[in-house]
Amino acid sequence: MFDMNMIKDVFDFNREVLKIPPKPCPRILVDDEHEFMEIALDEERYEFADAKTLNDQADALLDTIYFALGGLYKMGLKEADVAFLWNGVHKANMQKKLGKTGRNKIDAVKPEGWQAPQGLVPNDIYKVTQKDFDMPYDFPLFKKAMDICAKKGEDYNAGSVQFEDYFPFGHKSYVQMLHLKALRLVSLVEKTEAPNFEGIEDTVLDMVVYANQYYKDISNGNLK
Repeated sequence: MFDMNMIKDVFDFNREVLKIPPKPCPRILVDDEHEFMEIALDEERYEFADAKTLNDQADALLDTIYFALGGLYKMGLKEADVAFLWNGVHKANMQKKLGKTGRNKIDAVKPEGWQAPQGLVPNDIYKVTQKDFDMPYDFPLFKKAMDICAKKGEDYNAGSVQFEDYFPFGHKSYVQMLHLKALRLVSLVEKTEAPNFEGIEDTVLDMVVYANQYYKDISNGNLK
């Protein structure tokens, strides 16, 4: 089990010191964020290569972990997401066997039938960039829903408030929200006049956003 305190420490640093607000939806790093991670990790690699003392080597390795966890925060992953992914990587590594590789005479090799760690969701549906929506299939509905999720997050996830804070009662909160949206949809379908506010399309998109987050929390074991 990955140390959740370590994750929390780095996430707190990014929120409180760097003033980086949490992203509402996971996405890959691009442009300046991607370049910064490359530079930071390279710097620590060279620092480790030049280190001559125990403290210097340890400092370089720990800084690498700190930057890496910060990168995961900037990708919009939650603490539970990181722990879930770490446990998957660890489980997959523990299935490897002692052997030789091009890196070292003593290393771990993948045996026949070895399975790679599971991602957050099937088909990496959260592979969303700032500029476009690089998804495995062309699903306009999901593309638009993720765009709405990101934009709403800028308003609703300010300061210390997280997306999950809007659903304090777990399953009941999500079910109530989806129930309200379903009733709204029925009302819109039966209405003969044009709606004053959100229409049918907007309501359907809202349901997709909430259902997606609901599924994500269920998959990550966040709901009991």
